[in-house]
Amino acid sequence: MSTPQNPPLLCLPAPRIPASPYPPLRSISQLRCINEDDPSYLLRNRLLRRGEIAALVGNAGLGKSTTATQMSMMWSVGFSALGLQPLNPMRIVMVQGENDEAEMSMLTRGIRNSLNWDSDRLGMLEANFLMAEVHSGENLMEMLEYYCRQHSPDLVILDPLFVYFSGEVSSSTDFGRFLRGLASLLKRLNVAALLVHHTGKRKGRKSEVDPVYGGIGSSEFANVARVIFTLDHVDQRPDLARLMIGKRAGRSPWTDHLGQKVSQILLQRSRNSNIPFWTHCEGEAVEAGPSPSDRISAAREAIISCLAAGERDRSDLLRAVRQLGVSRESFYQTVRLLQEEGVVVRSERPRPGTRAQIF
Repeated sequence: MSTPQNPPLLCLPAPRIPASPYPPLRSISQLRCINEDDPSYLLRNRLLRRGEIAALVGNAGLGKSTTATQMSMMWSVGFSALGLQPLNPMRIVMVQGENDEAEMSMLTRGIRNSLNWDSDRLGMLEANFLMAEVHSGENLMEMLEYYCRQHSPDLVILDPLFVYFSGEVSSSTDFGRFLRGLASLLKRLNVAALLVHHTGKRKGRKSEVDPVYGGIGSSEFANVARVIFTLDHVDQRPDLARLMIGKRAGRSPWTDHLGQKVSQILLQRSRNSNIPFWTHCEGEAVEAGPSPSDRISAAREAIISCLAAGERDRSDLLRAVRQLGVSRESFYQTVRLLQEEGVVVRSERPRPGTRAQIF
């Protein structure tokens, strides 16, 4: 009787593992320190770096396109724009779908003619700042990659963002997927972007734009953007606007007349309607509007004063502090803070058909 033989062993080749399938793991000592004058930074104070996304947010008709165009023209020749200084002249591609060719021609020529640049600067402007009028987001990623390969820009501008996004803006899934895909493309191409975006509908003329979460849509927009500039109106002054840095406000390059760092400045609109142009009102930065802490302090004082005067019902209290100049948003925010501190306690008193909050 023969002994069964074991089948021969098969020598399978070892699986091939890609040399670097994922980003390498690094220890703290292996992290590269990047100085603020590194050429990967586009704006001083580490405000914007290649591969990052910046946002310019504001109400419709306030002047976002003018601001973005003015920034582009100044940065493309290495000049400061509204106090924001580039490290070097930038190559910029603007993809815009809000103004036609005639409007952009009037805007850019008006700005250019008001600057009195010499022929060298004008030649640099012609070479470094290019525009395309695009009214659809179809094949946006492929188009941006084509423009980047063709022109090798430092900065890409999309104005306005809504033209190039076709999903549900309030959906963190749809909007987030779009923004993350765009961020991944920019990182791969080593190009920064400035997204011009609208704010949500205002509840009233005096309602204030949140300098971080003012952009309409999900919070993904604020999460993806590394720096957020917000353009807001100034009450009863149509010739003025307030420019704020919401995210990365600590890196603001602006100072007031006392030399103190501020996160917002006042802009003056040109008197010539044919030359839309902003001028930085030097020395008036802190006068552009009260800071958030100042607004809360004023609201706190008004609420406590009205409570001491006998106002207890929430509606009556709100009406009283509104007459003292406190906004609705500041009222609710301050009430929450006072409740957390235990300064006021909320209770509810039944009324026919409703329940009123009593403080």
